[in-house]
Amino acid sequence: MTKPSTRPASLIADLARAVLVLGASGMLSLPLGGTHPAFAGTALAPPGWSQAASLPGTFKVRWNFSDAYYPPSDQVVVFGGAPKAGGEGYYNDTWVYTNNAWVPGPAAPSGLTGRGGAAMAYDPVIGKIVLFGGQTAPSGASWLPSNQTWLYNGTTWTAGPAAPAGLAGRTGAEMVYDPDIGKVVLFGGSGAAVYTDVWLFDGTSWTQGAAPPAGVLPREFFGMSYDATLHEVVIAGGDGGTDVWYFTGSAWSAGPAMPVAMGPKERSAMDYDVQLKGDVMFGGLGPGITTDDAWVLRDGVWSKVGQACCTSWPVARLSAGVLWHPVAHALMVFSGIDDGGGDLGKTGYNDTWFFNDPLLTTPTGVPGGNDSTTGYGFDPNESVAFKMDSATSATLLTAKADVSGQFVRIQVPLPGVLTGGGHTMYAIGQTSGVALTGPVTVSPAAILTVKQLAYGDSTNFVGSGYLPGEQVSVSFPGGTAIPKAADATGSVNVAISMPHEPYPGSVVTGSAPSGKATATYTVKDTVVGPSAAHSGSSYTITLTGYQASEKVNLKWQDTGTVFATVTVGSNGYAAPSVKLTHANGYVKIVSVGLSSGQTATSSSVHFT
Repeated sequence: MTKPSTRPASLIADLARAVLVLGASGMLSLPLGGTHPAFAGTALAPPGWSQAASLPGTFKVRWNFSDAYYPPSDQVVVFGGAPKAGGEGYYNDTWVYTNNAWVPGPAAPSGLTGRGGAAMAYDPVIGKIVLFGGQTAPSGASWLPSNQTWLYNGTTWTAGPAAPAGLAGRTGAEMVYDPDIGKVVLFGGSGAAVYTDVWLFDGTSWTQGAAPPAGVLPREFFGMSYDATLHEVVIAGGDGGTDVWYFTGSAWSAGPAMPVAMGPKERSAMDYDVQLKGDVMFGGLGPGITTDDAWVLRDGVWSKVGQACCTSWPVARLSAGVLWHPVAHALMVFSGIDDGGGDLGKTGYNDTWFFNDPLLTTPTGVPGGNDSTTGYGFDPNESVAFKMDSATSATLLTAKADVSGQFVRIQVPLPGVLTGGGHTMYAIGQTSGVALTGPVTVSPAAILTVKQLAYGDSTNFVGSGYLPGEQVSVSFPGGTAIPKAADATGSVNVAISMPHEPYPGSVVTGSAPSGKATATYTVKDTVVGPSAAHSGSSYTITLTGYQASEKVNLKWQDTGTVFATVTVGSNGYAAPSVKLTHANGYVKIVSVGLSSGQTATSSSVHFT
């Protein structure tokens, strides 16, 4: 059973005609909240696991069928399979899931005989599903698998190019489309031998790819998907193995082995989940039993998808169909074999499930602020660690899920320094290993190092949450903007002096193309007179920090006598010339705002 490509090249006319939306990752995706108009019959899946139409009774449950998603007409295509019990033959029928129902597909031409374990994937370069190989007879003298290539265009099967001499027939190989090299990648399987060779299909012919290192063992019926985040093909498990390998189309590297709790796996299936941004493996055999667990490989870490998320869950099975359905915007699981109860795999399932990942709900946030986060799917009362942008980053908060395994509007403190734009919040169960993610859009935020200011005082505007390198203009309401580029962390630190500003204060603004941040300040009023004066002469009295256009009384501190009333300007400032009359000696001037009640006292004036 094979997985389809989930990230076809955007230039293919078939996909453009299908009017699918290409998300930022390049994966086929759809907006949440309704069906796409091009495929009005396929509904979006609700959160968690939900059941859809089962395969009809005329579909005989079987081992090792092949499946792939065909984007141009929104079809999940199933072909062939191997018998599950004596008296059954190999299948060459086609079934199609479209418009929320399974229907028989086109009859196979005479050359496309029944087979199980064929590899199958969609190739957007030619707009067709590619099928290779498959076992066509039971074990025995004539059991060797096919090395035929067949192509499906949504309505008919046609023979593809002949395999070159080195490409032996095989069963249990896996195949995906790699958009970074523009080719279908075939790996592994077994036939006359067990294989570790790689073959590439460019739409017209097969060529051999880069050989894997010695550590890559032969395998069949394993997990294989194209990871749109890593831009690599991921190979996992098979034949009771736990090893994981990455393939770029030309080079191999080891990935993170399956954890002990996940165990050795075979006859499990895997595909890239656009929502989880990782490779999800479901079910399979191992260790020793058929399983119903789902694991996601993301950021180099395997995490288990917790069953507390959902009121229902598919039962354990192996050889199920597992693929990402871009129109339903969910992972799709269907059919499969029940290997329990001692029946040796003679029974199975016709059901169909969709898994709409239980993501975190995380709104926009600002550096140093609190992000209100909601999520579910953890164990009851489990401790959950919240992290930003990586499952291995520093823990922002540890909180407990409730008895139902969820948390609602937990306030998660964000780091004080963050670049602006998109980030990812992680919530990781400390016992279950469940890891949920949710998008967080970070906007700028700022503070002032000094918040109460008089005219001419200096402060620093310290902001974060901008895009690295973008120009940030920092200004008081009545001042000249000071430009500065945000650093690599999206931060700025700008020294700025307060111009004449009215009481009670306002905000300093740091504006940039990506957004703006404001920092609040309050205004201190001041009064400044001469240091020395002669009674009966006029002098400049400077007032700052009063309400706009406010009347201000000037009086002597020693007697309380009001000697002048001044109206300040819209910026709270005035500097009138005032006749001062007082006995010789030292005295201070007191200014009192008649509306604000603000008072200030000058330094002493020496009358002589």
